[in-house]
Amino acid sequence: MKDYFEMVLKAREKGKTLAWTGFAVPVELFYAMDIVPFLVEQFCITDLVQKMARGKGFEYFDIGAGTGFSTEVCSPHLATVGMAKDGALPAPDFIVGANSPCDSGLVAFYVLNNLYKTPSFYLDYPYLQEEEAVRYFKRDLERLVKFLEEQTGRKMDYDRLREVMKLSAKAHNDFLKSVKLRKSIPAPFGGREAFSLLTIKLYNEGLLQTAEFFETFYRETQDKVDRKEGVLADERHRIAWFGGYPFFYTKITDWVEENFKTVVVGDSLCLLENKPIEDFSDPLECLARKDVGASYWKIARSFCYYEENLGRLSQEFQLAGAVFFASLGCKQNGGQMRMYQDVWRGKLGIPTLILDGDVRDPRIVSIDQMKARLKEFFSLLDK
Repeated sequence: MKDYFEMVLKAREKGKTLAWTGFAVPVELFYAMDIVPFLVEQFCITDLVQKMARGKGFEYFDIGAGTGFSTEVCSPHLATVGMAKDGALPAPDFIVGANSPCDSGLVAFYVLNNLYKTPSFYLDYPYLQEEEAVRYFKRDLERLVKFLEEQTGRKMDYDRLREVMKLSAKAHNDFLKSVKLRKSIPAPFGGREAFSLLTIKLYNEGLLQTAEFFETFYRETQDKVDRKEGVLADERHRIAWFGGYPFFYTKITDWVEENFKTVVVGDSLCLLENKPIEDFSDPLECLARKDVGASYWKIARSFCYYEENLGRLSQEFQLAGAVFFASLGCKQNGGQMRMYQDVWRGKLGIPTLILDGDVRDPRIVSIDQMKARLKEFFSLLDK
């Protein structure tokens, strides 16, 4: 991660093209063309954590609202618009967004494009997930490659892209094997570490050091499982956590572990189906298949495609309870809460807590209020 941020920081002085990209934009294409992808939404989440710890950063919500951007969107996007308007971010050469994982991000990128007046491109993730969806998304990736070629004046080297995809697939497959090991009792790592894995993956897919990291992480995690070494020596409860986290206090899962002997063993990374990548003969199809099937982008997809997997995997991971974090501005998650609850509580009899909050703004629901709700929930599980 240090190397990544240094790469973004020094892109200009090294004569590199700097592109702003959304969460679901595949960075492999950018690395294959020697373009620096700046995942601006995730950076603003990370950066504001540091600022808010010093009592700063709240002004970006107000600056974002001052542009006319809705205050009812996901707060990281509101803050991103505020930081861009305030000149706190390096200006992009061009912008690439996507309609996944959320409408809020798509709208935010339109606003950012209006602020910077730069060329832009928007990927269209298909709603469904059959083979036609893969073919559709591959065609969209071909359009994106043409856009990148036009912006840089360079042609895509498909041999290099194939090598990038081999590294990406290696990291992806080891990541999938690692999160599946959370089925083990005791669980080898908790919810906060699992989400950190996703962050590393999103920024750096396709890089050698990323593949090496996930290979090492999987090997060390398997060793923990073999030794029956877990994040908690004595697990009282195993729960799922969906809907994101209060990023201003990601240690909330540590607090849950320490105070209630409860470990987060399941989330969208392992309780929704993901498939390993095996065929690299067509690197664009390989990339399309990986991203169309990625569980962490499925919140904007049809629930019927993974309802059965959610129920089956919830049983395999031996869940005693589930928490759905209902972030204020997340329309997709808000629309799916009842469907998740129907699977967990209605079909499996798993107690489920709808935890109100906001992923970025602690003024919406304080961490003390969240802790009070969680205390009530865990007393229910104990009974």
